[in-house]
This record gives sequence, structure tokens and C-alpha cells, in this order.
Amino acid sequence: MRTLMRAWMIAVFLAALAIASGCEDSPLTAGKDFKMFLLANPSSVQVDPDHPSVPLTSTIVATIVNATGVPQKGIVVFFGSTPGGELASNTQPVPTDSNGNAYDTLTVDPNGPVEVSVTATSTALTQSAKVTRTGGVCSTNTAPTARIVPSATQTFPAGPVGSTHDTGMLSGLTSSDTQNGIQSYTWTCFDGDVPVLGPAVTCTYSYESSAKTYTIKLVVTDQGLTGHPECALSSAPATVTVNVPVGTVALP
Repeated sequence: MRTLMRAWMIAVFLAALAIASGCEDSPLTAGKDFKMFLLANPSSVQVDPDHPSVPLTSTIVATIVNATGVPQKGIVVFFGSTPGGELASNTQPVPTDSNGNAYDTLTVDPNGPVEVSVTATSTALTQSAKVTRTGGVCSTNTAPTARIVPSATQTFPAGPVGSTHDTGMLSGLTSSDTQNGIQSYTWTCFDGDVPVLGPAVTCTYSYESSAKTYTIKLVVTDQGLTGHPECALSSAPATVTVNVPVGTVALP
């Protein structure tokens, strides 16, 4: 009896260990040396004037390969899009197939923005693609132009390590839109940092043990068209370069 009980307990333990160790199918993640490619097909969709309300679609394909270019199967990919487009995956993960491809379908609103941005993310891998729409109400809108004043490159004077210096106020108020005006101003002082909103900004930098160069970016978004705010467009970024020299050691 003890032998049977011991055998039963061992079997239960091994079954639990197998589940815990991942013997069941589980999604894979991209390795640090993997590469991702993203394609929208087609990258431009056109409203049919005879059927102007029919939704438009584009197939989105994310391809993941390893460092030697071999397609990777079973890698989880998450797709996302800006307003004006709807993805069939609905933020759910999509695994790559035997060819390394993960597929999603983007449906574009025929009366939405003229450009929809799509992103694919898998662990540390991220790629983006754009799908443009021609025809429809929003096709008459044009993108605004972003401008920064002062626009000249800034070079800071020397300063102690750990101390800070700022750019002074940078203004985006000379940005322009030929139709209904600017709706928002989005600044980036540091790459990857949280954007700062508003018509003006002051960026502050620290003196470090090595020289640094920063690019300040401003993107403005217009108000769309009269009665059609969904037609809003964003500008190409305006930029200003800031050079921060090597910090000097502060005297006691």
C-alpha cells in the first residue's frame, strides 16, 4: 500500500513539475538580436466615389527573423494604430507563422484622417508603418507647418558637472495652418521622454562627464476641417539642436 501511495505522489509531483516548466504550448518572445520588419499592403487606399461609405482595408504584416535572417515561428506580436483605423486583432497578441509573419487587418474610416500610423511591438522590437487614404472628406485638408523660435543651434557655456542650464523659452506660436488653425503643440526635449504640451517650452539639461547633443522637436496638429475634427493632421517635426559641453569639476 505504501508503495502504491508513494508512486501516486511521485506521479502527481512530476505532472505538476511538467506544467510549471512550460511543457504546454506557450508564446515565445523575441531575442535581443532579432529583427522586425513591418509592411502595409496596400500602403495607400482610395475611397470609391460611387461607394464613399465602404470601409477600406490594408493587410499589415510584421516579419521577425533572427540575427542570421532565419524566420522565427511563434513570436508574439502586438499591433496598434492611431485614431482613424481599426485593427482586427483588437490589441490581442498575434503569433508569427512558420515564415516569421504575423498578420493583422487595418480597416480605415473613409471619412477619417488621411493618414493612419500602425505599430507592431514584440518585446524590445518596434516598427511602424503608415497607410494613407485618398478621396473622401478629409482629402482636402493639408498638414500644418511647425516652427520654433529661436530656431538657431544653441551651444551652452561651460558649467560644473551636475549643474543644469536651460534653453530659455522656445516658442511654437509662429507655426501655421492654412485652414482652421493649430489645435495642439507637442514638444520633446529628450528622445523617448514624455512629450510636453503647450505653445512654448523650456528644456533643461545637466552637465555630465562627456559632451552631449540633444534635438528638441515640435510637432503641431491642426483642427481638421470645419465640422470634421476627425480630419486633423500633424506636421513634420521642427527641430533645434542643443550642444552641452563636457562638465567641469566643481571647486569646493
